Amino acid sequence: MQLPFTKEQIHNYLKLYGGIVIIMILFFIAANNFYSAKNYDKKVFKADTQEQLKEKKQDEVNKKMAVTPTESTSKYRLLDKAY
Repeated sequence: MQLPFTKEQIHNYLKLYGGIVIIMILFFIAANNFYSAKNYDKKVFKADTQEQLKEKKQDEVNKKMAVTPTESTSKYRLLDKAY
């Protein structure tokens, strides 16, 4: 069985492949050294406590339970939300 390529062709291919790998490594190092990533501050969102949530729910219930004169006399009632 004969080899389809000569030794010289194989050595040239390996040199080319090694050169490409070295160039890729150099570009990677250069990109990491000269590019400084920005640091962003973490945002903190104000969370409602359980007591505030209970108060809000109680206020909503009170608003729904309160009947105004226009609501009681009206034949049709509007929806709370538009869909």
